[in-house]
Amino acid sequence: MNEKLDPRTKADLAVVIVLSAVYFIDLVAVLFTLFNRRYAPIRAKSPILMALLFLASVFWCIGDEIANGHLPLAGSTLTDCRGWAILVCVLFGICLMCAVFAIRSYALYYVFKLNRPTRGLGFFIPIAMYAGCIIVFLIVAMVLKP
Repeated sequence: MNEKLDPRTKADLAVVIVLSAVYFIDLVAVLFTLFNRRYAPIRAKSPILMALLFLASVFWCIGDEIANGHLPLAGSTLTDCRGWAILVCVLFGICLMCAVFAIRSYALYYVFKLNRPTRGLGFFIPIAMYAGCIIVFLIVAMVLKP
């Protein structure tokens, strides 16, 4: 009876360490771009949207690691909350990432096809509607019982 109840191995720890190192390097790069966002070549890449993409990938990674069992949950508030991790992974990770891609594509369409600046109420109303749909979906998914 020398079985371990904790199925995590050193490989899981290695995955967490490598991903933490990669995300730390990405965080430094995102902070650098946000600090220098007035520089024209960086400003052309929409550093705020890129920072949101980084945040979405962090949420996705955290939710995915909890849902897949790479992180130990014993003794924490997330002991019985794999559903919460999946919710964070799907809604805050994947939906936010898709929303940022959609907003970036919409901005490029608005500038290059319609020849209009990405300022004003006409540009931000569809984005607000898109964000409103995601927020409503998030609230409904959290309130309803399965």
